[in-house]
Amino acid sequence: PEAAQRVIALEMGEVDIAYSIEANDVAKIDANPDLVKYAQPSMTCFNYFFNLADADRPTYDLKVRQAIYHAIDIQTIIDTVMNGYATVANSYMPSICVGYNADAERPAYDPELAKQLLAEAGYPDGFYLRIDARNDSDVNADQVSQAIASYLEKVGIKAEVNLLPRASFYEKTSAENLQSSFFMAGWGDSSGEGMVIFNDMLYTYDGKPGMGEGNRGHYSNAEVDALLDQASVEPDQAKRAALAEQVDQIARDEAAYIPLFFKHNIFGVRAGIQYTPSCDDHILAWDFTF
Repeated sequence: PEAAQRVIALEMGEVDIAYSIEANDVAKIDANPDLVKYAQPSMTCFNYFFNLADADRPTYDLKVRQAIYHAIDIQTIIDTVMNGYATVANSYMPSICVGYNADAERPAYDPELAKQLLAEAGYPDGFYLRIDARNDSDVNADQVSQAIASYLEKVGIKAEVNLLPRASFYEKTSAENLQSSFFMAGWGDSSGEGMVIFNDMLYTYDGKPGMGEGNRGHYSNAEVDALLDQASVEPDQAKRAALAEQVDQIARDEAAYIPLFFKHNIFGVRAGIQYTPSCDDHILAWDFTF
């Protein structure tokens, strides 16, 4: 279960395949002639949730959420913290999904605009923000959160990273009893349907059985719910795609969350074994040959 031990076991010949290699261990595999590295972009999007259930929190204000978005230089974080092994996300939805809008752009890194938005929201001197993240994540959530905290500090937000083990993190950030203002999490879906992803992540939590199960920040918009209800029974793919695109744009306009990146799955494999990784995070025996 420990990433460092997986790499050691691979180097010692105790295992033939190691999954979820951390970016900072890739160099060890590249330097070993007996090992081969495979890296495959996944469909799992890592993002930051805002607490939108509590109107008393600063992050409930749209301009504050937009300011935080503009304060983060995600490409630099990917290049440094993730060693390049991630792809910038501008939505929960991977580019291969039905409803993906290739023309939609992520809000630009603009710290001066972030400061302006904070002032317009009534926080010219910033405010305190606790960032919750796991200390045992396989995507360097601790380092990513520290980097984001440093960016927020530059625009006046007094950010403190609160690192928690898995169980404590999920207790604090569960949708049933949300106790966090701003927290990092990930979600993946292999259906290839943007509508299915948004049913999980943007539909009102507890609004309908089976819907909004991943919506831990409690984002809620009646128009979004209605569009997703329509998309869920629309058999025409083009029409379904248009509905998912509308939902995506509304969530962008409302800064419902901050997408960070799609992680890359990195494998270390013993030489002589060939592997074709899948983007849906599934490891299938028939994808290996010898």
